[in-house]
Amino acid sequence: LVSDFESKYLAKQGSCNRIRNEYQSLMLVRQYENSVFLWYVSCDTPREDPMFGDKNYPAYQANDQPSGAYVFRPENGTVDSQPYGKYEGFSCYNESDWLQTFEIKTDKSTIYLRIAQDDNIGLQVETHFNGIELSNQGSEVTLNIFALGFNNSGEFYTDSNGLQMQKRVVDQRPTWKLEIQDSEHISANYYPINSVISMVDSFRGESLSYLNDRSMGGSALKASRLEVMIDRRLYYDDFKGLEEALNETDHHGNPLKVTTNGYILLERSRQAYATRYGHSRIKSAQHKLEQTTETSVVSISNNGLISSIGYELSSMQSVPIPSLKVYPVAFDEIIVRVGNPEDYFTNPNITYVQFDIEKTAIAIYQDANGKPPKSVRVEEVTLSASETIAEREKHRLKWIVEEEKTYPQFERK
Repeated sequence: LVSDFESKYLAKQGSCNRIRNEYQSLMLVRQYENSVFLWYVSCDTPREDPMFGDKNYPAYQANDQPSGAYVFRPENGTVDSQPYGKYEGFSCYNESDWLQTFEIKTDKSTIYLRIAQDDNIGLQVETHFNGIELSNQGSEVTLNIFALGFNNSGEFYTDSNGLQMQKRVVDQRPTWKLEIQDSEHISANYYPINSVISMVDSFRGESLSYLNDRSMGGSALKASRLEVMIDRRLYYDDFKGLEEALNETDHHGNPLKVTTNGYILLERSRQAYATRYGHSRIKSAQHKLEQTTETSVVSISNNGLISSIGYELSSMQSVPIPSLKVYPVAFDEIIVRVGNPEDYFTNPNITYVQFDIEKTAIAIYQDANGKPPKSVRVEEVTLSASETIAEREKHRLKWIVEEEKTYPQFERK
């Protein structure tokens, strides 16, 4: 592959197409049959060399345990994903006065890499995938982001339902010895990603992150590479309850097209950005992806019916919570979701926010109805908001680990 020295030389010679603003720049360096090699200079990192490409895993289709809706299992003998799609070309243009775009086209997809005029966060990524054509072989397609010279030592990080970032180590688990067969190496290292996957260079401390706009599976199976699953088409049921293959098409019988949006962040120091702006670059990108804050409150009309209306919680503006969403459930009953402000991975300078949930509930009611409530009852519910914590504990399964004689100090739940 092209070395960093050669990238700099080509840049000086003006031999590469380039988009940029005052904070970052992106330059085409090499074009390959299945991928594109770019030189990306981010807001605070002097050099990196990302390469983009679609790849896929052939699905395991034998009857003992095929890959399906709930089971991700590549074909036996698969050690890595294979190139998917043939590179057809690229173009560089201004979409508007404030937005510059690289368009990378293959016979399977189109990837748009964008830099906005005032964007000091990162690189916007939009993927248009044409879908997986009907064949005899199931396929699971990933978007891959390589960063040459990046050594993450088999470690990466994923968010936990948008909460605290979790450290992942390839072929390891934090609380027990993981024993896997060769055929399970790939699927054993895939994790759910609700908002972000990151890896950190073990020597330089730089971090590379991809932020997604929906839940995906992902991993950093190979050194210097992040991958996320963008589409799957499978022809066998995995015997996990769906009782049908994951073989979806549109109403004309054509493959489902998939469009995703994301951000690529390249940071020399997460702490430096957080110190300067008061929040992490990851949180800034998440807010960009959300586009608008979806906030609703309960209001009671003259006839006693509940309506959901968009509303800025004026009484709450002094509470430093980045994401607070309120949803009506029943008469005089609402669900409040409080977004996690930061954690020590995204912002090493974090100081956690504490607030009075009962006072918050009173403020919400008063904002909606113009008067304080007579009384307030607050109950914690599960993440899915389907039941209270007290209700869940009544039927929660408690079990003993094999080597333990009594209930463990922590329960496996």
